[in-house]
Amino acid sequence: MRILFNMAALFMLVACGKSLELKQSDSGQAVMLDKGQKAVIRLPENPTTGYGWEFEVEPKKQKTITVISSKFIAGNSDLIGAGGVREYKFKAQKAGKIVIHGYYVRPWEQLNKETASQVYYEIEVE
Repeated sequence: MRILFNMAALFMLVACGKSLELKQSDSGQAVMLDKGQKAVIRLPENPTTGYGWEFEVEPKKQKTITVISSKFIAGNSDLIGAGGVREYKFKAQKAGKIVIHGYYVRPWEQLNKETASQVYYEIEVE
């Protein structure tokens, strides 16, 4: 029932033409965007641990979305080493289907897709 409610809420956001926000809890969901619509993925991140989110779009050579930015936003804590949020923005450009994978990794270590913490979102642009 919760999944149906979440999907209905996501589709209502799309129908309103607003920017769509995806969180870690939305991983695995399929979402639809209108051409020209913007979306943002916001995930908790703590670079002081060496870990950060890296994103891959499949298929690699696609024109369905354009990545606008990927930036870290520090939290409001005064604690040393406190985390924040990774914000990954993109815009729907052309009809098609893609998958965005996010891996929480240390960039100097070899990526192991089997064991890395990860999220994925299936995006369809109409």
